[in-house]
Amino acid sequence: MNAAQNETVASWLTLPNLLTAFRLVLVPLFLQQIINGRRIEALLIFLLAGLTDLLDGFVARTWNVRTALGKILDPAADKLLLVTAFVATSIPRLSQPYHMPVWLAATVVSRDSLIALGALVLFLWKGVKTFTPSLWGKICTFLQVLTVLLVLAGNAIIQAGPNNLSFLQWLASSTLQTLFFAATFLATVLSGVQYTAFGLKKAFFSSEKKKG
Repeated sequence: MNAAQNETVASWLTLPNLLTAFRLVLVPLFLQQIINGRRIEALLIFLLAGLTDLLDGFVARTWNVRTALGKILDPAADKLLLVTAFVATSIPRLSQPYHMPVWLAATVVSRDSLIALGALVLFLWKGVKTFTPSLWGKICTFLQVLTVLLVLAGNAIIQAGPNNLSFLQWLASSTLQTLFFAATFLATVLSGVQYTAFGLKKAFFSSEKKKG
């Protein structure tokens, strides 16, 4: 490996990228806990993954160590974790006693798939490489994370068997989860519409042309 290659590799090995890589490793571990019925461990791993997401973003902004690789890996790791969580918790056999509605998991997966496909088309057609997160996109991600946490926490609380902990029992209630299911569905659909409108504008009404 020559000096230029060493320098390139070194530029990728930043703390935010290492934290993102660690989050990617946590995804199969999280899925394994879900499959094995270890509800408390699954919740803790999901919380740890969320902590690494907050930390790598903070470090990247504070120390100004953003990289091209990080801009790709970070959202990819987030989406992989969330999609895995929605799909796994939508299977009643794996997620008990609470589970994600299949229609909500299907909506989340469909929205992310359409956005990924649209981004690929825009890149190949127009050379668009950057996509600024929209307000509804941020709200959607926030609600999706909270919804997954509620399902995981509800199952973990039932497994732990709390005694006379009314707040925890309320947290695990199906009524609260149902409210978040509806809010997350709405935000997912609205953000999908917003991103679709952005993509169509870039594709047909933008003067930007592919370079190269």
